[in-house]
Amino acid sequence: MPPPNGVFRSVFWERGRRRTLHAMPAASKTIPADWDATRHALAEAVRRAAASGEQRSRRVEVPVPDGTDLLAWLGRQPAPRGFWQGRGEKGARAFAGVADRFEDPDRLCARLAKQPAAGAPLRYYGGTRFDPEHPASNGWSRFGPGAFVLPRFELVQHEDGKTWLAAHLTSRDEAETVAAQAEQMAVPAAPVHPRAALPPVAHRTDGPGPEDWAHGVQDALDALRGSGLQKVVLARRTTLELASALDPAALLGRLHAAAPAGFAFLFQPAHAGVFLGVSPERLFRQRGGRVESEAVAGTRPRAPAAAEDAALRNELLDSEKDRREHAFVQRYVAGALRPLCTSLRQEEAAPLTLRRGRHLRARLRGRLHDGTSPAEVLRALHPTPAVAGMPPEAARAFIREREPFDRGWYAAPVGWVGRRDGLPAAELAVGLRSGLVRKGGKRLDLFAGAGLVEGSVPQQEWDEVEQKLSNFAALFGRI
Repeated sequence: MPPPNGVFRSVFWERGRRRTLHAMPAASKTIPADWDATRHALAEAVRRAAASGEQRSRRVEVPVPDGTDLLAWLGRQPAPRGFWQGRGEKGARAFAGVADRFEDPDRLCARLAKQPAAGAPLRYYGGTRFDPEHPASNGWSRFGPGAFVLPRFELVQHEDGKTWLAAHLTSRDEAETVAAQAEQMAVPAAPVHPRAALPPVAHRTDGPGPEDWAHGVQDALDALRGSGLQKVVLARRTTLELASALDPAALLGRLHAAAPAGFAFLFQPAHAGVFLGVSPERLFRQRGGRVESEAVAGTRPRAPAAAEDAALRNELLDSEKDRREHAFVQRYVAGALRPLCTSLRQEEAAPLTLRRGRHLRARLRGRLHDGTSPAEVLRALHPTPAVAGMPPEAARAFIREREPFDRGWYAAPVGWVGRRDGLPAAELAVGLRSGLVRKGGKRLDLFAGAGLVEGSVPQQEWDEVEQKLSNFAALFGRI
């Protein structure tokens, strides 16, 4: 719970040390009335924490003015920066700068495992590439093989609506440098109106286009008949050239308003473009020894008329092709989790209903063996047949040869890995319904794919991808 007004919190998480929580007078005895006071209060909190003489890593927090808009704050911060809001959660987090960074999830989890049982909660935000064997290109080179970062500054909106600004300091940091960064932090701009116009689309390019897409689907169907492949997911990249530069934070706000029932994310490394989206699909969530995942496959659009919408729902439920495609995913997820779990429960497939579409989804919940890390769960699950195919590695090899672009972080794990109450914790979504705003902001690459099994029809699969692009299309108008 947040401390009383007029205090800041200083929390330690260093290896081998028991956590202490100090409540100390802040620079002001009331919640700061404006952002000048907020920045000063955070800088003073950093200095006071350093003055305690402790050399441990720590997190300090101060309250921020009521009504602060996280995306308005994020839009003013330099890269590296990001945003995360879990599916169905009221709370959200925006962050900027880097206090600590890991490219390898195993090394991160090994470090986190050394945190004492009473250590403070930690979240390292980030993601990985869909295919580490594919050379990074097409705007993805600065993203690297993947990265999870502990942000220097983190703006946290809690479930109760209260918002706090935090700074992370490691034992390597000069406190005065971090305090100066806090003092100079850009203040939030006015929130962008949710209906504010986006830049007009000057030109659209599909890669592949309809003809090449049809050839690709046919190649996939031939491979399904002539090899051990049972399913393969092919994706398209739709590029929008914009008349003026796009504000990525504003775009995410508009996108999330149009699709509120998803995982909202934004990641921008230094000197790079911005990967953002609102994904409907969880890869997994871990809380200590408990894990939850889901199998998602099959797609139908929504219809405005109730009778037509119900007909589309029934069509999805009765579709032998979609049921078969979903079964591939569910069997794989269950098979990946079972060796890691002492017990595993599965639900029957049921409709996952979104504002613009509907999918088949089955939840899986398990009890993990003691000591199982989020890195082990991630490695077991990615890539699922929902984004690659079946078997996944053979499907990924086919994708590597057939798709004319680099997926980068599209269809890959995105989210956070950390510790909570001294236990492993993680929330990772699949980077779907997503796009890459290229550096400079005047180009937006959108990504969407379709699962191909026996019986797939090229035009129907093209239409399915168009439906998956509809959240973006609705914001830009006709594209």
